[in-house]
Amino acid sequence: MLVGGSALLAGLATALDAGRGAALSLAVGLVMMGWIAGEYLLPDIRFGLATFDTWMQPFYLLVGLAMAALALSVLSDSRRGLRGAARPG
Repeated sequence: MLVGGSALLAGLATALDAGRGAALSLAVGLVMMGWIAGEYLLPDIRFGLATFDTWMQPFYLLVGLAMAALALSVLSDSRRGLRGAARPG
């Protein structure tokens, strides 16, 4: 609920304001990747097993990576636009 709900919230925020939504999407993407990394590493620490249990774990790791990468792209584009607008033409 925490990760999925926050991803839904990031999507809604993006629909309302691209800049704020991108910042929230970046945070959610990083949390999602951390969550999956924890699911991968914790069994290794406890039981010596380091495997993904299902196809969903690598899939959601890639979803988190895509969210973070796209958010960084939007954030860098908006910053570039602000810098261009601040320069006298």
